[in-house]
Amino acid sequence: MTEILDEHRPEDEHRAAAAARLQGERSTAVFRVLLDTIARPGCVRDLPPFAQDGFLPPACAVPLALADLGLTVAVTGADAFEAARVERVLRLATGASGAVVEHADLAVLLEADPVIVDRLRAGTELAPEAAARVAVQVEDLELGVPFLLDGPGVAAPMRTTMGTDDAFLAALRRRNARPPVGIDTWLVDRCGRIVALPRSSRIEVGTMPVGVASLPAGAVA
Repeated sequence: MTEILDEHRPEDEHRAAAAARLQGERSTAVFRVLLDTIARPGCVRDLPPFAQDGFLPPACAVPLALADLGLTVAVTGADAFEAARVERVLRLATGASGAVVEHADLAVLLEADPVIVDRLRAGTELAPEAAARVAVQVEDLELGVPFLLDGPGVAAPMRTTMGTDDAFLAALRRRNARPPVGIDTWLVDRCGRIVALPRSSRIEVGTMPVGVASLPAGAVA
């Protein structure tokens, strides 16, 4: 569970930032998990225990490992007060600046909101690297709408779930319809399990073709 701190006490936010900050081997360990999952879409990994400090949702491990001075971060959620608190702590921990979600280099979605996906920066054909990198907090990777996952890094089409609904998957598919334009996305559940959907992944929701393997979330291919 995320520990709720007093939003009116800056010292609490500084304490949370100090606890969450990733440096040296800690940062490298999380970064390697991010690289491994983005290279192998659909394969679930566990975040290192220290990346789940209790002050921030586990999805914040992504910007904690990737953000630094010169980058911008945005946090969105149904609870705007909590989203603002998480963003302040991330900025203190990483040195990144805040930004509106449309211009953020890194975005944390405290809920899998398809409306926010449509607002994220997706880069251009000439500058695909300008796209946002996105972390999405979900309750449980084993829940949600089943879908067919295929594309680079996927050995064979697989049926899986990632804790999201069909509206979110449809929004992600729409944003990633014209590679290399699109967004790289990591989904993280409350137990600290993480999986990636890079922009090159192909997503199909609905009837699954006969013979497609089913890979439960948490399995390692």
